[in-house]
Amino acid sequence: MFKYLQLLSQPVSEDIRGMLRTLEACSGAKRVERKGWRAGAEIRDPESVADHMYATALAAMMAGDLFDLDAEKMVRMALLHDVCEVITGDIQPGEMEASKKSRLESRALAKLLRPLPARIRKRYLAAFEEFNRGSSREARLVRDLDKLEMVVQAAEYEKEGVNSKLLQDFWATAEDRVKTKEGKEMLSSAASLRPRRPSP
Repeated sequence: MFKYLQLLSQPVSEDIRGMLRTLEACSGAKRVERKGWRAGAEIRDPESVADHMYATALAAMMAGDLFDLDAEKMVRMALLHDVCEVITGDIQPGEMEASKKSRLESRALAKLLRPLPARIRKRYLAAFEEFNRGSSREARLVRDLDKLEMVVQAAEYEKEGVNSKLLQDFWATAEDRVKTKEGKEMLSSAASLRPRRPSP
C-alpha cells in the first residue's frame, strides 16, 4: 500500500514511517486537476493542484525574501494551502457554503497529516489556519500569491493559444481578491506576461 515504505530494506522509526505515509498521501495532489481551467477556459488538460502549489511555494519563497518576511513560514503555508484537495477535490466557488467548505478542508488536512508526530502536525495545521484567517502579514501575502500564480498560469495558457476572453474572468477574480499593497503591485506587473495584441 505504501510504495515509499516498500523501498526500505531495514526497519524505520515510527516518525519516519509517518512522514512517508503522509508524503504518499499528499502526493495525490499530482493527480487532482484544477477544475476551474476546464470549466472556465475550456482547457482539456489543466494543471494539477500540485503544479499550482509548487509555483505558489516558489512565489512565496521569493516574495518572502524580497519583502523581508518569514519566507520559511510562507513556503509552509503555500505547500499546505490546497493539499486537502487530495481528499475534497477542487471545490469551485458557489459549489458549497463557505463555512462548510472551510470545515471540510480542515478535516481533510487533519486526516492527511494524522500519521505525523503530534508536534509537527500541530505546526502544519496552525499554518493552514493562519493562511485561511489571513492573520499575519505573511498569510495575507500568500493568499494574494495564490491568486497571482493563477494569473501567471492564465498568461501561460494565453501564450499557448487559449482565447483571451475565456481567461478574462481569472484576471478579474485576482483583481477583486488581491488585497495587499505588495500583491497589487505584483498583479499589475503580471499583466506584462500576457502576449502582446496587435494594434487595431
